[in-house]
Amino acid sequence: MQRFLAVFCAVLLLSACYPMSVNTQSDPAVDLSSYRSYDWLPEKSDPKDEQKHLTIKQFKFAVERELQAKGISRDAAKPDFLISFYGDSKQVSTERTVENSDYWGDRERYPYYANPRSRDYDQRWKYQNRNSGSYTRTVETQTIEYKEGTLVIDFLDAQSKELIWRAKIQAIVNEEDIGGQIDKAAVEAITKFSP
Repeated sequence: MQRFLAVFCAVLLLSACYPMSVNTQSDPAVDLSSYRSYDWLPEKSDPKDEQKHLTIKQFKFAVERELQAKGISRDAAKPDFLISFYGDSKQVSTERTVENSDYWGDRERYPYYANPRSRDYDQRWKYQNRNSGSYTRTVETQTIEYKEGTLVIDFLDAQSKELIWRAKIQAIVNEEDIGGQIDKAAVEAITKFSP
């Protein structure tokens, strides 16, 4: 859980312009429709780190909102399942090749530019072959560095503590819109929970 707290702000994930991958798995032997209440597993957090604490509260709020929309309520006294979550991020480097081409031509190759009032319409746009134009082509390799984040949400049976459902969210990290990223991650993940 502490590993999650250390990277959570950097992991969550993507404004709309970035792709987000959400994969879910569930225990085929478990009837998810019998799970109608939940509670959170306690996490180890540093109360001095206010930003992480606020981010976790925002994440929990988004998940609770989506579960409530499915008719699943929080019950701290006797939950059907428990929710755990963690995340990680890593620096990724990739290369891409970009081709640039430029043509610098001489406008005088076309007589129309030299004399727009020319009466000889057929000759106005006739190409005059001159060697005053130039063509350049360059190939450039660019290195792109970015953070790739992973967030995992686990639902565990409250009695047996066995994993019954998991959502794994992967995306390119965009740290400029943490609130939007948290909300999108919660919606994408919990939408795929189909009790």
